[in-house]
Amino acid sequence: MEVSGEFTASLTSSSSTDEVFNVYFKGLVCGETVSIRICDTSYRCLYELRISSLFDAGDLVELQALMEALNVAVNLGLKRVAIFCRSNLVYQYVSSYVNDHHLFITCN
Repeated sequence: MEVSGEFTASLTSSSSTDEVFNVYFKGLVCGETVSIRICDTSYRCLYELRISSLFDAGDLVELQALMEALNVAVNLGLKRVAIFCRSNLVYQYVSSYVNDHHLFITCN
């Protein structure tokens, strides 16, 4: 799996335990990669990653993007995230999980 990413060092030094980070993800960017962005509350991009997709198309690609985005958030030690997605299926899947874990989610 090909991995490329950028990390802004201010993410760990400026983050407080109460800060909510915005997590954006999208499947099949440029036809073959999954894109992930983590931004602060001012929408400044702090982390960006593109990886090769394991799937050709559809909802599985969006779910892969979600899993990768959440893995990045956990690995960066983020305690609170707001998840932004474009897939209604992913929104429905995650929203059933949201109430138990104090997450925020929106579907554009």
